[in-house]
Formats: sequence, C-alpha cells, structure tokens
Amino acid sequence: MAVDNNSSQKTKKKLDTQHIRTAAEYFADLTIIAVKNRIQNREIINNFSIDLEYDRFHVSATDEMFNTEKLLFDPVIPLFDIYLKNFIGYVIVRWNPQTDLLENESSHYVRGECNNSMYCLGEDTDDNVVNNIIATVTVELPKNMEKALEYIEKNLRFDIMNTTVHELRHAIQFSRWGWDAYGNSLNTEKGATDYFINNICEIDARVEQVCSHTEKNIYELSLEDFFNLFFEFIIKYSARVHKGKLESWIFNNLEEIIAVHCEHFSKRILVSEMACPL
Repeated sequence: MAVDNNSSQKTKKKLDTQHIRTAAEYFADLTIIAVKNRIQNREIINNFSIDLEYDRFHVSATDEMFNTEKLLFDPVIPLFDIYLKNFIGYVIVRWNPQTDLLENESSHYVRGECNNSMYCLGEDTDDNVVNNIIATVTVELPKNMEKALEYIEKNLRFDIMNTTVHELRHAIQFSRWGWDAYGNSLNTEKGATDYFINNICEIDARVEQVCSHTEKNIYELSLEDFFNLFFEFIIKYSARVHKGKLESWIFNNLEEIIAVHCEHFSKRILVSEMACPL
C-alpha cells in the first residue's frame, strides 16, 4: 500500500501544536505588561527590576522594592499542565545604569539557563524527593533610559520569547528524554567548539530557537529556510555575545556548525514536538 507523504506531513502539522512557543509567548507577554506597568505607575529613582515567577499555581511579578503582584491564579498552559508538571520559570528584567555587565550605553544583555533542582520533603527517601526543572531568562536593559524604552518597545518581547523557547526545549530534554546539560548521555566530547558542534542538548535547543524566528510552523520550513534563519542567527549571536565579530573558532568551524544544525533540523521535522528527534 502506497503511503501519501503529503497527507502524512499535513497530519504532522496538525498534531504539532507548538506548545513550547505558545508558553514562551505567554511569558513574554506577561513580562512586557509587568515591565510597562512598573515604568508607568511609580517613579524610577536609581534602578528598577521585574522578576516574573511561574510555579503552576500562579504567576507573580515582583519589583526592586519587593512589591509583589499576583498576575494570574491557576494559569492554564498546556505545556506545563500536560508535559512539564514539575516546571518553575523565571523571567528577570533589570535596568541599572551602573551595571558592569553592559559594554556601552545602548547595548543589552540576554541570558537563559535551565537546571534540575532536587530537594527532600521530610525524611531522605526516594518517595520524598522532588525534582523540579527550573528555567530562568535574564535581561539587562540598556543603561541609557531612552535606549532602554526603545528596546522594550521593539525587541524585548521577541528576545524573551526566543530565549525562553531555547530553555523550554532543555526542560523537555531533561525531564522527558533523560538528557543532561552536557550531552553526556550521548558521550559527546568536550573541546573548544563543544558548545556549538558536539553538545547535542545545545544543538537541539538552538534548532528550536532558530525556528521560532519566524511565524511559520516548523513543518512549513524547508532546509533552505532553516539555513537562512540559522545564518542570520549566527550573525546576531556574534553581535550580542562577541561584540559584532565572528570569533575565530566560529569562523574556522562555520561550515561544520551550520551543517550539524541543518542535519538536526532534518531530523526534528520528522517527529512531533515532544518526541526525541534521535
């Protein structure tokens, strides 16, 4: 019996609900609301910050003066209600003109991390061990307030969404597939280019992140589409992390870096969002 590949591909598109991107956009939208409310409602003296926290039961926002506002109770987010019930998320946005993290008045800083956190409830037994996945996205706004406000309007939502997609993909890897942060489950070797070439956790999360640069469903992207998106990503990554210059190790290994990500993209589009692509 012949298989209709076009029909199969259409079915996959319907099944892949993009839970990760939906959750990332949810965090980004709530953070933007909290940041704008903070700027509009109270005077800013020396600095300000917003810490958004999600713990399945509520979403709250805390400012630099430790004023906390509950934004939502019992939020409905399918990714966490169905697939990541042990997830805790934070988005931190800070403005501090005295920070040493930024190179100049108009630059900004975005970083994400995702970790396992284990703790005991009562006696130290396996039954009492709780294992949470904790993801944090941190944004340092430009020192210049005018530049900071411009960045908030134009880029903050996308940067939070895009970085959160990367970290949520790690959460899926750790929680559902049993991968660890260093790719050791697949015996990867560490080296100068490990972060971009050998670490399967980072490659997989980066592919998902790059695909979120477009509104298209991942199954609507061709290999050429992904190649173009990834090349643009490398340039932006270099501008943000390496001050606009392609580091020598990236430049010298650029062909291989692109190749391994394109190869993984080709595997990713064959499976649904929560399925391991290897």
